[in-house]
Amino acid sequence: MSQQEWTLQALAEQVGGRVEGDAGKVVRGVASLRTAGEDMITFFHGGSYRKLLANTAAGAVILAAEDLDDCPVAAIVAEEPRKAFARVAQLLGRQRPQVQPGVDRTASVSDQAEVDPSARIGPYVVVEEGAWIGPEVELGAGSFIGSGARIEAASVISPQVHIGWDCRIGKRAYLHPGVVIGADGFGFNRGDQGWEKIPQLGAVTIDDDVEIGANTTIDRGTLEDTVIGPGVKLDAQVHIGHNSQIGARTIIAGCAGVAGSVVIGDDCVIAGACALTDHIEICAGVTVMGMTGVTNSIKEPGIYSSAPPMQALRQWRKSAVRITQLDDMAKRLQSLERQNSE
Repeated sequence: MSQQEWTLQALAEQVGGRVEGDAGKVVRGVASLRTAGEDMITFFHGGSYRKLLANTAAGAVILAAEDLDDCPVAAIVAEEPRKAFARVAQLLGRQRPQVQPGVDRTASVSDQAEVDPSARIGPYVVVEEGAWIGPEVELGAGSFIGSGARIEAASVISPQVHIGWDCRIGKRAYLHPGVVIGADGFGFNRGDQGWEKIPQLGAVTIDDDVEIGANTTIDRGTLEDTVIGPGVKLDAQVHIGHNSQIGARTIIAGCAGVAGSVVIGDDCVIAGACALTDHIEICAGVTVMGMTGVTNSIKEPGIYSSAPPMQALRQWRKSAVRITQLDDMAKRLQSLERQNSE
């Protein structure tokens, strides 16, 4: 895994910042405030990390101008340190090993599949008939590409990923291990003999520049495709139900569940462990805070929350008891109001 060398001045020019200290100092890697050494660069974004900043052994720190006085080493001052560090990490961080184009001898690739010569097909990959694998696509070990599936240029499919029949993955997608795209949606009708399965005949369409975390699942649609818009980022263990549509650049954190036929607009943030009920619409520009249960459509941009904050156990028990008394209290209040009005 190769690393590069950059001077602080060169890095500052890349991120639109300015250097305070030795602009010619060379750094060779990135690390945290706690672990960075003399030849590494890190960043500071406030809060409880200030004590670590004062004691860092890093060669340089990326930070905001108001934090400069607390920095004991050279610094790159940036308006948005976190964004600046992300760019620096791309330049200095360890790179994924480059895999040579070709098909591993243990892979099973159908004669009716089309694989670009620049693609990289790893060990024990299965590519079924009619699949299309574009330029510079990487298929990790043990991944499965169903019949008629299409993977566009420069996408990375990590090991043990399942992409179902007729599903489509856009350009520059990154699917982490264990992702399942295009399993059957959860569609059943109650019949005389129990639950009867509704055939799931749609697929999944994933647009360009989408990243999907480990063990996330996206169900295929019943009749129309489940659609993931461009630039969407899904964390690990997210579930997207059948027929749902996720708008451009929306981000969904770990363990969130989106039921079937949900429409989420562009530029939304769905925090961890949220649950969205079926057949609702979330407009663009909505942030839903962690552990929120969304049972109705949201029509105005803003920040929404329904999860109760953590309390000490003794206080939580008192609050839980009071919740069970709310109905009785409401009836008594209505009775008092009637008496006062009379």
